[in-house]
Amino acid sequence: MTKKENTTELQKVEQKKFVFPDVRVLLFCFTVLAAVLTWIVPAGEFDTEKVGNLTRVIPGTFHYVEQCPQGIWEVFNATVMGFTKQASLISMICFIGAAIYMMQETGAFELAFRRLIRRSGNEYLLIFILMVLISIGGATGVFANPAVALVPIGIVLSSSMGLDKAVGALMIYWGAYCGFNVGWAVPASLGTAQTIAELPMFSGYQVRILFHIINFTLTYVFLLKYIVEIKKDHTKSLNYTAGMSRSDVLGMKLSSADTDEDEKLTIAQILTLIVMLAAIAAVIVGSIKFSWSYTHFSTVFFMAAIAIGIINRYSPNKISKIFVKGFAKMIPASSVVGFANGISTILNAGKILNTLVYALSIPIGQAGAVGGSVLMFIANFFINCFIGSGSGQATAVMPIMAPLADVTGITRQVAVQAFQFGDGLCNSITPTATTLMACLSLGEITWDKYMKKFWPLFLCQVVFASVSVAILQMIGWTGL
Repeated sequence: MTKKENTTELQKVEQKKFVFPDVRVLLFCFTVLAAVLTWIVPAGEFDTEKVGNLTRVIPGTFHYVEQCPQGIWEVFNATVMGFTKQASLISMICFIGAAIYMMQETGAFELAFRRLIRRSGNEYLLIFILMVLISIGGATGVFANPAVALVPIGIVLSSSMGLDKAVGALMIYWGAYCGFNVGWAVPASLGTAQTIAELPMFSGYQVRILFHIINFTLTYVFLLKYIVEIKKDHTKSLNYTAGMSRSDVLGMKLSSADTDEDEKLTIAQILTLIVMLAAIAAVIVGSIKFSWSYTHFSTVFFMAAIAIGIINRYSPNKISKIFVKGFAKMIPASSVVGFANGISTILNAGKILNTLVYALSIPIGQAGAVGGSVLMFIANFFINCFIGSGSGQATAVMPIMAPLADVTGITRQVAVQAFQFGDGLCNSITPTATTLMACLSLGEITWDKYMKKFWPLFLCQVVFASVSVAILQMIGWTGL
């Protein structure tokens, strides 16, 4: 066989080789599947009632309604509506990207971190400290969706450590969500669930802090294992594609030799860092004290981007050009959010979401207290695939789960914990989780590579959650 024929054969093999769909293709396929289900699954609803600011379902009121099958037009319209409904989150991602890019253009962050690396010399310690701080923020509800804002910073940090972009994205996302997933003071999800279950808000926090520590340890160990792997072999990186060299995948690690002792931050660079830290602080305080939304976050980072440009004496045109470049870099990540939201839009329009919730609740009542608690966790896990909002899922399922727990002998605190595990752990896996997909996209990680690499971590977390709720039910945990 000639060289030309051999090359042709290789090209044919490459063409036949299965390529995992792009995440947007995958999510659109899920939207189509959801539409198909609206033709098969009976439509149903629960009656609802207004309690304070919450609209929650009334247990025992499930009933079937007229079928609302979704067709081709509805599939495409649902995706467009997904973008419309999530416009504030999409905007936030883009405005944050623009502000971070503006900061990077000044060189302030890179220089500050080079000096930090030179003084500490231990990237593992820096990653640990960063993840602990973000994890505490996640456990208190501060860093959930706002974690997206820190991913570009994490990527700069990981590149400066000689690591890939995936490490930067994961240490931010995992840092936030290993706390949020078992958070002991998250108002939106845990607070709402306990309020509906008529439990004191944040009661049982001692056990949840223990869960937080265990979950953080699992996550940190898996991240370190990944770091060791890519240092030995860059082809193991989630950012690697065929033909990429080591320098294409991993950043250049900085050491004392890379930084001149006399190299100092200018006044403009110091002010740039202060502005960015002030923006992050404003987001945190605004989230906690004033219940800020994504729109507020966008406004803060828009102001920060302009302020950084002015501080560094950029002309209005230069500020505009840099802003647009940073904004454009976020389009791939932000588009995932719109596609993901199309799935729940179809399910709601087809009126089968409540049917699925009701169907999942039936086996729980037949499995006994201990088995039922584990099934309650599993049911909430699957429900989260369709209801992305923690507070939204709480208002949809807890009015059903709380009385069901009473009937089966499950304590209400265990029912809340089963909900929290199901809602939280699913966030780290499902492609319908908008924050996960946005963070992966920013880190240039495909969902299939992510799952293939880290399924053992998720399996450990699922086993941990199942065993935990079973033990808590065995001891009759009330958290009071």
